[in-house]
Amino acid sequence: MRSRNYVVIIVVIFAWSVTSSAKLQVKDLLRDANFASRTADHYKALRNFNYIRGKAPNSLVEMGIGQYLASLRVVGTEREVLEACQEMIKNVKKNKVSRLAYHCAKSLATGRYAPLANSFIKKISKKSEFYPYALVVDGALKMREGDGTSCIKRLSESLKVKFEKEGIVDLYHLTRARCYISSHKFEEAISEYQRIGQESPHYFQGLSEVGWLFFKTRNLERANEVFNIIAAAHKSIGYNGGKGVNDRMYFEAKYLRAYMDVLKRSTEYSVQRFNQLKVDAEAKYRAEEFFNGNVVGKIQKIVEKDSSQWIDIASSAPTVRDFIEFASNWVDQKLFSNLVSSLELSISLGKEKKRISKLEFSGREDYLASIDRLMSASNNEVGKKLTEVVTEANRSIKSVQIKAEMGKLELEWVDRNEGVRDANELLKGFQDSVRSVEDYLGG
Repeated sequence: MRSRNYVVIIVVIFAWSVTSSAKLQVKDLLRDANFASRTADHYKALRNFNYIRGKAPNSLVEMGIGQYLASLRVVGTEREVLEACQEMIKNVKKNKVSRLAYHCAKSLATGRYAPLANSFIKKISKKSEFYPYALVVDGALKMREGDGTSCIKRLSESLKVKFEKEGIVDLYHLTRARCYISSHKFEEAISEYQRIGQESPHYFQGLSEVGWLFFKTRNLERANEVFNIIAAAHKSIGYNGGKGVNDRMYFEAKYLRAYMDVLKRSTEYSVQRFNQLKVDAEAKYRAEEFFNGNVVGKIQKIVEKDSSQWIDIASSAPTVRDFIEFASNWVDQKLFSNLVSSLELSISLGKEKKRISKLEFSGREDYLASIDRLMSASNNEVGKKLTEVVTEANRSIKSVQIKAEMGKLELEWVDRNEGVRDANELLKGFQDSVRSVEDYLGG
C-alpha cells in the first residue's frame, strides 16, 4: 500500500514540482533535496531527486545518492530501492559506478535483499575510495551467514593499507576481530581489538567486546582491568554521542565483574557486587519514564504537533530526546531503526499534507484524502513499534536485576561444587549482537 500511494503522491504534483524548480541549477535542487531528506521531508526530497535522476543521474550519484536511497527506503519499498539501483547502475558513467554500487550495497545489506548486496559490491573498483568501506559491508554480510573464515580472507593483512589511506583502520581491526569471533578464534580476535586506538569512535565498543573475550578465555585479571575502565568512562564521559559507554555496556561490565568473583570463589565480594548491581539497576529503572504506555501517546502527540522536535534532537522536548538515547542503548539496533523509519514516514506525511493544503490544483482533495489514509496507517504502525521498543527496553533493564539475583544463587551452586555455567550460556546472544550488520552501517 505504501508503494502505490507513494507513486500517486509523486505523480499528482510532479508537474507543479518541476515547474517551480526547473529554473534552479541541479546543485541547488540537490542541496534542497538533501536537506529535505535529512529532516524527514521525504516526499519533497524524492520529487527533487527523481527529477535530477531523469535529467542528471551522474550528479545525483555524485552529490545525493545516499540521501536519495534513504528517502526511498522510508517512503517506498525495499524492492523499489533494488530496482532503482539496478536501473541506475546501467546508465551512469564508469567513474560513478563504484560510489553508486557502494551505497546500493549498504542500503540493501540490512533488508530482505541482503543476498543481492554482494552483486553491487563486486562492481566496486579495488582502486576506489569506497572499496575498503565495501569490504566492511561484505564482512558484515558474511558474519551474518556465519562464514567467519571467508570474512577474514576478504579482510587480509595486505588490504590494511587501503583502510589506513581512508582513515578507517580502526574499523578494519574491529571487523576482523568480529570475524575471528564468528570463527571461534578468540585469541586472534583479542589481538585485533587491542589494535583499536583510544581516539577511535569504536574504542569503547571494542573494549566492551574484548572484555567479554577475556572473561570467556578466563583471563580474569585482564577482564577486570577492562571492566574497571568501562565503569570509569561511563561515569566520566557517558555515552558521548555514541563514542563513549552507554548504560547497557556499563551494566554488562558490572555483571561480568561480579560474576568473576563467583569463578574465584570470592563469595563476600561477589554478594556485594551483585547486591550493588541490583540496586543500581532498580535505580535506573525508577529514574526512567519509559516503562509505561504513556510514553507512546506522549511521543506521538509531540511528533504530530511539531515534527521538528523529533528531527532536531538538540531542541526536542526532554521526553523525546531522552527516549531516543535510552532506547538506542537498550534495544536491538534493527528494532530501533524500524521505529525511526516509521516515525520519519509519519513526519514526512504530515509535512506533505501541510504543504499541499496551501496549494490549488485539480485532484487536490483526493490527494489529501490519500495522505490521510496513509497517515492513519502510519501512525498506527508508529504506535505498535513504540510499544515494541518500550517493552524490549523494559525487559532488557529488568533482566539486569534478575541476573543479579541469579548470580547470587550461583554462589550456592559453587559452594556445592556443582561448578558454574559456561560463558556461552551465561551471555547467550552476545555473538549474535556483534554480528549485527547494523553495527557496521550506522555511520
